[in-house]
Amino acid sequence: PLPKDEIARKLKNAKTKRKNIVFAAYGNECSCCQETNPIVLTIDHVHNDGNIHRKQIPQTLLYGWLIKNNFPTDNFQLLCRNCNYAKWAYDGCPHNKLITDFHSA
Repeated sequence: PLPKDEIARKLKNAKTKRKNIVFAAYGNECSCCQETNPIVLTIDHVHNDGNIHRKQIPQTLLYGWLIKNNFPTDNFQLLCRNCNYAKWAYDGCPHNKLITDFHSA
């Protein structure tokens, strides 16, 4: 049997490989601001229905699910964490809206 640290390393490498495959399929950049740093990129549910999807597919299995389902683009996109948060918290990102005072929106 493999030591626990070796198993953990292999699992982490497998997840990183799946993440790289998924990010490449979605263009390796934020769909909103074109940020390319993979550390800050995340998969976004386009229609804000991630809570429903997470009840069907655990978040830890999302990359594998996206690969298995041929990277659907109608419900998913790549966003940086800033644009993803702004989309959720402010009903849209300032990169895609003409808002004179975004913080008061």
